[in-house]
Amino acid sequence: MVSNTVVLGEAAGELPPGIANVRPVKLDDGGPPILVTCDMLTGWVSWSRLGDSGATLERLAHLSHPAHAEAVDLDQDGQTDLLVAELGSATPTDDRAGGVVWLRRIGDRKFETVRLLSGLGRVADVQAADFDGDGDLDLVVGEFGWIRSGSLLYAENTTNGAGRPTFGKPTVLDERHGAIHVPVVDLDRDGRPDIVALFAQGHESVVAFLNRGGGRFEAQDLFVAPHAHWGSSGIEPVDLDQDGDLDFLITNGDTLDDEVKFKSYQGVGWLENEGMYPYTLHWIGTYYGVHRAEAGDLDGDGDLDIAASSFLPGVGEAQRKQMNLPGVVWFEQQSGLTFQPHMIGDVGCDHATLDIADVNGDGRLDVITGALQLAARASRRAPVEVWLNRAQAGR
Repeated sequence: MVSNTVVLGEAAGELPPGIANVRPVKLDDGGPPILVTCDMLTGWVSWSRLGDSGATLERLAHLSHPAHAEAVDLDQDGQTDLLVAELGSATPTDDRAGGVVWLRRIGDRKFETVRLLSGLGRVADVQAADFDGDGDLDLVVGEFGWIRSGSLLYAENTTNGAGRPTFGKPTVLDERHGAIHVPVVDLDRDGRPDIVALFAQGHESVVAFLNRGGGRFEAQDLFVAPHAHWGSSGIEPVDLDQDGDLDFLITNGDTLDDEVKFKSYQGVGWLENEGMYPYTLHWIGTYYGVHRAEAGDLDGDGDLDIAASSFLPGVGEAQRKQMNLPGVVWFEQQSGLTFQPHMIGDVGCDHATLDIADVNGDGRLDVITGALQLAARASRRAPVEVWLNRAQAGR
């Protein structure tokens, strides 16, 4: 994969960029993908029309340290809305400052801010699905928290009939703090949406919550790390071996829990679904500080490769160069589900989020990264960079 970059927007205000999430989404207008970004430092949720010449980030709403946005038609009115997880604080705290916000679409580029849940610990992820089968969309909330706060929550949609959704008091599905991502999938293929939660903060495990109907869930461990300093940082469902069932791509490169930057076990792996619990961990490659990875056919040869990015706050450019640490890489899948790493960008290790999409409509998957710079004096990066894929088919 050969690439060059397109920069979106400029870092706004006095704070450096704090992009915690980039998400390409398709709206209902038939146009090219929209890129939604959450800046946990400035508080802005923004978007940009991918593929537009000279595109910039357009501010949509100012929230309390947004961490993640998901596109969903929450009120089922035919317009794509945004569901946003609010941390409530950019730094660790047990204050009940987190929440869930619905950005309800009311026009072409207009959104109404509706607060659905508040008074929670720091919320890192929220997803919507009809868990109880009654025709409306419920919520699962990854309340990351910190030490004395945090859990996995289920909030039932209590709306009677059509109209703006309301949610009752959330039910605790798991009392552990540290939930980072809570993707919703039909894991056991019974027609009901299940929840898969990645727990960090010393719990370091991937747990499936199988939907048994009526708001009941059965927990099954998919993976438990060998120790409490594993540094879980991300998970993504994908059928990596293309055998018809869902596996999971996982990363463990977080260094903020113990401030140890370089650990030999940091990297990218995948959990193979072999029809039983737990799943089998396979190693893809060592990668210091890896925070996010996504799978896609980047070289056009028919199998799935991996794009990944690293986040190593406190590692200066001189040290990065000395250690040859790449900011953005791709792992090329070769025979036998083995992977060869390649550098995409010889840039700083300040990319806490990454996604892939065909940005310019040329049939090739491009890589989108967001910059998160905790040091105010750091050399400013653009908040978002798009790494355009110039690879030929089959390499």
